Amino acid sequence: MIDASGSTAKDLKYETDSATKFLHALLSEGNPEDAVALFSFDADVNEVRHFTHNYPSLDAALKAVRGSGGTFAL
Repeated sequence: MIDASGSTAKDLKYETDSATKFLHALLSEGNPEDAVALFSFDADVNEVRHFTHNYPSLDAALKAVRGSGGTFAL
């Protein structure tokens, strides 16, 4: 889950860089059956990538996340 709200847009690169490092460690050293889904949220919650073990597709999806909108609130 990546916070892509406008208030975090300036820090989004740090957020996605950290997630990239975590995913690389998890998927290269973890259980080969592990799968990850990627969601972003701002005023809405969006599925960016469905469950997969494919690190390159997750990395590309993370790099495509852009900050926008407000923050999700209930």
